[in-house]
Amino acid sequence: MRALALAVVLAASEAAAVNFCGNTQHVDTCGRPVNIYPCCPNGSNCTWWAWEMTCRNWHIGLVNWGNANTWASHARVDPRFVLTGPQAGTIATSTLGNYGHVAWVIGTTGGTVTVTEQNCCSSCSRNVRTITYGTGKFNSGFVQRRGAQCACSPGQVQRQACGSCGSQTRGCDGCNWGGWGACGGADPGGGSVSCDNGGKGVCLDARQRCVGGNLSCESLVKASAEVCDGLDNDCNDLVDDGHPPLGAQRPPFAATLLDASYPRTMKLGEKATMWADFRNDGTQTWTRDNLWLSAFDDTRLSAPSWPAFNVAAVLEGPVAPGEVARFSFDVLASFDTTGELNETFTLKQPDGPAVACPQGEVTAVIRVLHDDATPVTEEETAPVPEETDQRYVFRERGCAVMPGLPLAALLVLVLRRRGRQGGDDAGR
Repeated sequence: MRALALAVVLAASEAAAVNFCGNTQHVDTCGRPVNIYPCCPNGSNCTWWAWEMTCRNWHIGLVNWGNANTWASHARVDPRFVLTGPQAGTIATSTLGNYGHVAWVIGTTGGTVTVTEQNCCSSCSRNVRTITYGTGKFNSGFVQRRGAQCACSPGQVQRQACGSCGSQTRGCDGCNWGGWGACGGADPGGGSVSCDNGGKGVCLDARQRCVGGNLSCESLVKASAEVCDGLDNDCNDLVDDGHPPLGAQRPPFAATLLDASYPRTMKLGEKATMWADFRNDGTQTWTRDNLWLSAFDDTRLSAPSWPAFNVAAVLEGPVAPGEVARFSFDVLASFDTTGELNETFTLKQPDGPAVACPQGEVTAVIRVLHDDATPVTEEETAPVPEETDQRYVFRERGCAVMPGLPLAALLVLVLRRRGRQGGDDAGR
């Protein structure tokens, strides 16, 4: 039968390498630069390891307590120690066999103890090992430090609840407990419990989450910059607002204004032609039944040729995605208004929303003149967005002048004209 856990005290010549045993180096945390126990010929010794554990964990350098089968009796008369039942952070002792056995306890469960140990025998391994025994193996008790006992032993872990759904753990740092770890926990229902956090748009769908140990209602999709995709990406309860650029997923109806033409000036009662080119950037083909160019209900440019008082133009034929549609229509300067008009025409679905993006509208800036005003006759065609033509400012009497031209310069022009006329009269 193999003899386990021999703690034979070797001769001094054999104890020369006591600072290294069981492939383990002595760590001095007890003021003893060397481990006082020898290492057996197989390169392992249970008393070397038990002494090492008291040095590392209790910071006590024991005197020579002899073979393992005498450790309990030495502890019983040493005022620093008591014999207790099995518990982590104690020295398990046994008097069984020729020399007994000692080991360091790292855990207990029911009628078993789990220990770390070395063994002294010709067929034993030289390494430290972890093994579980029945508590009856250690018949002479468990040595515990009296009074200032270690709060814990290496390998021990504590867990406590935190927050509304979390827990946290801490481990034993040699002889004392380390700090508590972060508080966290599993999501309720495995993350499938719906909740309402007041989110809008893509942020509406939310689930209960355990965040930092506390319950939180988190949107499955976070707010992002708005793009033209038929969704409320920035979660402000408005879809495709602010003329955003096209997204990876295009909406059924999307349009980009490419070009437009309209008169800069009109006389009261005058009729003119306006047109705008839009590219179909959506996924739906446009038809005269699903899209038209609309005006606001209070428009002041409505003409009798319009399909309806607030519908400026409809399509003549289908316009597939990627194709360009031209909307051409009459505008009539009403007799009840003069001055500058800013009229916006918007692509709109019948009984549906306007085409919001990337740019589904065109704004015409037209100055309506009195009958005696001198109009600007040129029709301007320019890249969009359109800007107001500031070359002419119309005054109450209908005169047109360059903006910023000094009044003195105007007087000079008038006086020269009158001088010319006077010279002509004098020569007649």
